Amino acid sequence: MLFDNPDRAVAPAFAALGFTSTTLAEDATIPTTAPAPTAPDVPGPGSLGYVFPQRLENPYSLQWNVSLERATGEHGSFVFSCVGASGHDLLLPQRRQISSPTMPIQEVVTFPSGYSSRFDSLQLAYRGQYHSRLSWTTSLVWGHTLDFEGLNPWSAPTRGNADTDVRHNLQAALSWTLPERGTRGFVHNALSGWGIDGRYFLRSSYPVTVFGNLFHDPATGERFYTGADSFPGGRSTCLTVHFPVAGC
Repeated sequence: MLFDNPDRAVAPAFAALGFTSTTLAEDATIPTTAPAPTAPDVPGPGSLGYVFPQRLENPYSLQWNVSLERATGEHGSFVFSCVGASGHDLLLPQRRQISSPTMPIQEVVTFPSGYSSRFDSLQLAYRGQYHSRLSWTTSLVWGHTLDFEGLNPWSAPTRGNADTDVRHNLQAALSWTLPERGTRGFVHNALSGWGIDGRYFLRSSYPVTVFGNLFHDPATGERFYTGADSFPGGRSTCLTVHFPVAGC
């Protein structure tokens, strides 16, 4: 069990109403004639307030793994592993517009509860060795990651595949120690102790996040992506395959 703290999520509150005041002037000349900011504790039309729950829980995650290993001879073994993690009480700030004309501010940031994440993985690995000079290992990993994300701070985050959701990952490595040459002297020192290592991996691509249009809020000066809307009959396909090989 791993615990986090909410400091990173709540820190922007100390730069909002009650602490700082900002006046934005677009297309202004220098020196500017824009009015000076009001007092930090005086709400204005563009003021942003923060509303915290009475009890702000610390985010935490539960992580677990189970492995079974079986020998396949004198110099080989097969490993089967299940790895998982589950995040709870995640902090995802959301904005809410207040339409009441009697309220001194028009926007507040809230921290609703109920957000979580999930990771599940199955891992297969085989390790082998031939005498003492040649050894290899191969692993195949299937994983699936789910979490919440919202590009637009005014819309509720949706649960779906995470940006780091890589479903398939195949890796293989080989190490070969070259035989020694000579018994002593220069030839032995120059040609002995060398080895060749190689690594190969193949994985599925990361998900493609469609950000949509970049929106500028003239009241606060903030910029954020609005996300993309789907349309009936639309279809897109993305496939990325990597074939890097490293050796020396």
